Amino acid sequence: MEGTRNFQKIRFGHIPDGQDNVMFVPFWRIKADISGIELLSYADLVKAANLPRVVQAGWEDIPFRFWAPAFKVRPNTFLRILKNMTPSQPRESLEKNLPKGNVYSVNLPLREALETLKINLATFIRPKQRIEKQLEAVQINPVSYVLVYIPFIEKHHDFTHSTYHVAINKNQLRLSTNL
Repeated sequence: MEGTRNFQKIRFGHIPDGQDNVMFVPFWRIKADISGIELLSYADLVKAANLPRVVQAGWEDIPFRFWAPAFKVRPNTFLRILKNMTPSQPRESLEKNLPKGNVYSVNLPLREALETLKINLATFIRPKQRIEKQLEAVQINPVSYVLVYIPFIEKHHDFTHSTYHVAINKNQLRLSTNL
């Protein structure tokens, strides 16, 4: 069959959740080599993003990863999700299978997520003036990726994840097939 030769096997998993009203939403977790800014670990992220946290022992051992939605939404929503997910750095253990229950489909290919890595970086680095000066010199080379399904609680109008401070409007997901 023509066209099926382009399929590739990808690594994937999900963060387990025992609640009933959950939608598993797909995200790309991307490991990259970054030059022009020190961003190897979670400790580096806390400093670069000027997060209101004190760096703890062991955070230097937690590798930094970019997180990007594996689904299409409006640009402003996409940027907001980037701004919250990457600094959150979900670290829960992954189960290496598809989750049971409601799963939102992947409709943002990896290559498009990779195109947003510099934008992703620019959403969370503080102060903004610092990154504006450095951004042109920053080089990001993706090394590996995993498709991760994250459980979001279904509310009346949104899917929410309180730990990562992300809410995704249901109507935006419905309309995303037109993007």
